Amino acid sequence: MQGFLNYLERERQLGERTIKVYMTFYNLFDPVRLSQQYINEFVLLHHNTSVIRSFIKNYLEYQGVPDAFKLPKRAVGRKEQRVIRSITLNELKILKEYFYHTSFKNGLLFDMIYQGAMRRVEILTITLGSFFWNEWLDNPDDFCKLIILGKGKKQRIVLINPEIAESILNHYIKAYNLDRIEKIKAFLVNNKDGLLFTGKDGKEMTEKQVYDIIKIHSRRALGRDVRPHELRHCRASELEKKGISLKDIGHYLGHSKLSTTEIYLHRSGEESLEAIKEKLS
Repeated sequence: MQGFLNYLERERQLGERTIKVYMTFYNLFDPVRLSQQYINEFVLLHHNTSVIRSFIKNYLEYQGVPDAFKLPKRAVGRKEQRVIRSITLNELKILKEYFYHTSFKNGLLFDMIYQGAMRRVEILTITLGSFFWNEWLDNPDDFCKLIILGKGKKQRIVLINPEIAESILNHYIKAYNLDRIEKIKAFLVNNKDGLLFTGKDGKEMTEKQVYDIIKIHSRRALGRDVRPHELRHCRASELEKKGISLKDIGHYLGHSKLSTTEIYLHRSGEESLEAIKEKLS
């Protein structure tokens, strides 16, 4: 068991949530019965989903026999997908005002998910040390860079509006009576591992809590649910409308695959970041 766990963490570098799911399947899987028939039965027992298929592939790779067995074919048919609904600029304004009206934390959660085009799991790992505070404090009118941990524990940098960065600092300045820049910088260093978002018990929030906050408050504000991932899509659309290339948007969202357009564009992550800053300024 520990060997497979180490393989997922160190060699595959999968995220904590994915590893947890795979280990659940691992505990149900009987390696003694490993055969083509057993794999077929096991996969079909778990509805032949992409998750169970991915677990089997990783397990076979761990055992060093990636091509020894075949996975059962998936049912042919059109997969029902959730509809990603567009959000107008006016609706975004209404949402932002409503979320901040409920609480500063809710408003900040909404703002940062949208500005950083973040996944739910990414917002949960942000600490005070995730921000490039020293760089931003030297130029507080500029965007503040924020490093986040994406899928597969891959790091990427997003941009946060200066107003949001300032509101975060002001929140802590008032709470801890930080009256000088030296005190502010010392506080940020000493509390760099402190999570930005926590639940009422002071512990890390869950993905479900983030999902519920966005969905429930958006329903109250607009009369319909808005899911966190729809904010990510909306942000991507905004960047595209501003003339930012698909390659740069892909870097910003942390995508591993892009459309054919990326063949014609060759930017580094830093170049993509600068291009986005220029367009947003």
